[in-house]
Amino acid sequence: MQSTLKELNPDILLCAHFNQLVHPVIYEIPKYASVNMHPSLLPALKGVDPSFYSLLENNTTSGATLHHLDQNFDTGAIIAQSEVIIEENDSVFSLNLKLFEAGTELIFQYLDTQEDIQTLKKTVHSSSQYDSWPTKTQIKVFKDANKSLISWKDIHRLIQFGSI
Repeated sequence: MQSTLKELNPDILLCAHFNQLVHPVIYEIPKYASVNMHPSLLPALKGVDPSFYSLLENNTTSGATLHHLDQNFDTGAIIAQSEVIIEENDSVFSLNLKLFEAGTELIFQYLDTQEDIQTLKKTVHSSSQYDSWPTKTQIKVFKDANKSLISWKDIHRLIQFGSI
């Protein structure tokens, strides 16, 4: 992978909610930046399933963060953020859709204005908890609170999307 990336000589490396730690040897290859779109308002809700934890914690808002990759998960300098309202009937699936739509907009805005990438302020956010995959106990608490991972409305949206 490293040699392929070097051959490509990219200006920017873009990840979207990538759940693997990228080694500096890789994220230092691009000419300007290596960035990740994370589906929460970092530094809150670091980790692999922020939508689940947003709903489990009864948050009323979440959001998307575009940040630089660095040596730790979800701690790189924040480039931009966009807040998303969590509706009472949101499922993990529907919230993820909203967050990735917001994150996509952040990515396009970033790419449209990337001529000053090298001078972006790099503020590291090292304090906050990193959440791993939900445990069986957390999923039970989630379901007992009548929250859903995916709803019939979500499945209907998927079917409609597939027929377009």
